[in-house]
Amino acid sequence: MLDGKVIAITRDKESARDFVQMVESSNGKAIALPTISLVPKDPAFMLKFLDMIRDKKHDYILFMSANAVKIMFDVFDKAKKTIDAVSLLNSAKIVAVGPHTKQELENYNVNVSIMPKKYSSYGVIELLSREDCRGKKIIIPRSSASTNYLAKSLANLGMVVDEVHVYDVKPARHDKWSQFMDMLAKNMIDCIVFTSASSVNSFFEVAMQYEQNERLIEILNSIKIIAIGPFTNDVLIEQGVKAVMSNEHTINGTFDVAVKLLANDKN
Repeated sequence: MLDGKVIAITRDKESARDFVQMVESSNGKAIALPTISLVPKDPAFMLKFLDMIRDKKHDYILFMSANAVKIMFDVFDKAKKTIDAVSLLNSAKIVAVGPHTKQELENYNVNVSIMPKKYSSYGVIELLSREDCRGKKIIIPRSSASTNYLAKSLANLGMVVDEVHVYDVKPARHDKWSQFMDMLAKNMIDCIVFTSASSVNSFFEVAMQYEQNERLIEILNSIKIIAIGPFTNDVLIEQGVKAVMSNEHTINGTFDVAVKLLANDKN
């Protein structure tokens, strides 16, 4: 189906595993290129998250990604607070964005109440706008690189919103970059899937150490670029890169977009 096409995705090997399998089973080649590294906040700061839930008695707790779940429970485990954390989380209505986030929470015996159909901020807003949420309290543990769009939109619905930044995002620097950039310069990459706005910013920060900005944009605009979600697409547009947006924030949905883009590409 993909006839040897090379597709890179801005995720680490483990996170990209399902996507890589789908590409390879369709006679393509997949490259997992991690562009961001997650740096947890101070454990004491993250433990305050539990105090906030205990003190404010939030009605909803929203998890936007499996990363936030993993990072937080790693801290809870080391502090021997896992049982306490699970009890507190289960005292509220848990919202999980996407099946991976839901599964990660359930791995710790946290009961997920609802999951939006669209795995994005837009999906969350759409979901909660249908609930009787005016005056309800919600807390969101997430990355410090996140925009304030979600918090402002939920506040506009009449919710009382707390955001807790439990980890920072930094560019991932590793030995794969040199080989990847060489392949990119030699037109050996057919498609790149950007999975988040942070992945775009980090990609450019590192890639421009290997290639001048104008040339990098020229190369990217000569291949197929897929942006998962509108925020990712917006950042690519700001960088001068044209992309096709995958509205479905799933591996299957993104893979389908890649196949459609590359199916008739004879280059």
